[in-house]
Amino acid sequence: MEDIGRRLRELRQERGQTITGLANRADLTPNAVSRIELGSRSPSAVTISKLARALAVKPGELFEDPKSSSPAIERGELERINLFNDYADSWLIALEDERREFASVMGDPEKLERLRVRSLMAYRCADDITREADAMEAREGETKPEREARERVLDAVHKLFLLARFDIPEAIAAANKPPRENATVTRLEHRRAG
Repeated sequence: MEDIGRRLRELRQERGQTITGLANRADLTPNAVSRIELGSRSPSAVTISKLARALAVKPGELFEDPKSSSPAIERGELERINLFNDYADSWLIALEDERREFASVMGDPEKLERLRVRSLMAYRCADDITREADAMEAREGETKPEREARERVLDAVHKLFLLARFDIPEAIAAANKPPRENATVTRLEHRRAG
């Protein structure tokens, strides 16, 4: 990830931005941007997308080596990385929306059931689209940035699955218990807060 950090610093400096200025534009903390530039923090797909937007570049440009005559990543690979990052961003945004809704309806079995159905549909949609794109199979000669981007997509889809298949049904079961037996809701609320 040092390459991303180095490229991030180059792009930021080319645009005359400070770490704090970039952090504000990307809705991140200055410490997070600094750690990414130093290579001590690996950015998530969402963070890469935020930084790219703040720098007015495509996410894949954070992986390019401007000093070489050709990009460090071949065009086809760059397209796959951008596709993976777009999918990951979409599924992570959907996941955050579902988690916010989940937190707001804790204890209401009817609303939780509607959320469970919607979350399952979101998961199935994400899984189908991702697999139909034929993008999730590891390829021979796959590079590290391509593999990492592909794994971010699979991780985001898996998190949607866990929310829909386990967290929400567990909360529904807990909400249907009498109040004194409702320790599961408290445990889930503490797990969400931590």
